[in-house]
Amino acid sequence: MVIHLENYGGDCGKQMSLAKFKYVFGVHVATYCPQETACLLRGTWEKSAACYALIDWKTLPIFFSSLLPNLNFKEWMLEQALGLKAEIFEKLMMIIWALWKNINSKLWENRSHTATDMLFSCMTWLEEFQKARKSAVLPVKQVQQKWRPAATNRIKINVDGAFLAQLPHGGIGGIIRDSNSQFIATFAQPVQHVNSAKHVELLAIRAGVDLAKQLQLHQATIESDCLQAVQDIAFADYQSLDFGSIIDDIQGVQICFAPRTSNKVAHRLANMAFESDQNETWFGSIPNCILDIVQEETHPPI
Repeated sequence: MVIHLENYGGDCGKQMSLAKFKYVFGVHVATYCPQETACLLRGTWEKSAACYALIDWKTLPIFFSSLLPNLNFKEWMLEQALGLKAEIFEKLMMIIWALWKNINSKLWENRSHTATDMLFSCMTWLEEFQKARKSAVLPVKQVQQKWRPAATNRIKINVDGAFLAQLPHGGIGGIIRDSNSQFIATFAQPVQHVNSAKHVELLAIRAGVDLAKQLQLHQATIESDCLQAVQDIAFADYQSLDFGSIIDDIQGVQICFAPRTSNKVAHRLANMAFESDQNETWFGSIPNCILDIVQEETHPPI
């Protein structure tokens, strides 16, 4: 079957094979444009889009009723997105956009461009966009946040938890320092029957609070690198959450999120506890297992 199109979004007076007709019209109709689908199925596309065809219009509804159920433009696009290289897929998207824009220009403004013009223009737009995007991306220096001591007359407790989903146990660790970066105490403890990283982190926070109470330390700020745990503690209706009973023991203490780069000591202590079966607590002097990190944070290299 051969179909003759006049000014349908491209060159006029060109003949199409049925396969090409199915591709151009099928892909377009598969986007479910209500006006154009209705015109096609009524056989009145000729009037609405200045399109005429050497085809029996009486059979056109039958033709499309058999064609449309087999079309799934979304699945086809997903297939292209997964199968094509990124640069090729970008060009495909630009071409589809240009075709869609040209079709609408013909429908609503009665003007269109040739296929050659569309191809060159959309590739030019893509090139200009890529250049603009490339020039806008400036090299960014990654600045790691370092540990800082607490505010004057306060203490800081850094805590962390270690957990693996395949194992029922974990480890928690923490360190307490004053506003002058002076070491006060630290702990490393294995914990049993835990089921998530947040669970372990909440136990680490509670252990830090308990140690501060034991030493009669007040005005404490606790830092954790588990954002979800910090958010749960701050949640007004925390008792309705998982581990609400643990959170209840933590209330009344200032809790802050700290990235891993400023929580190195607690991270090492938690990993040590994960591999151990002993509860360890140190007071007064810094244990050798964390001495290097504490000294680095207290006296960072210039």
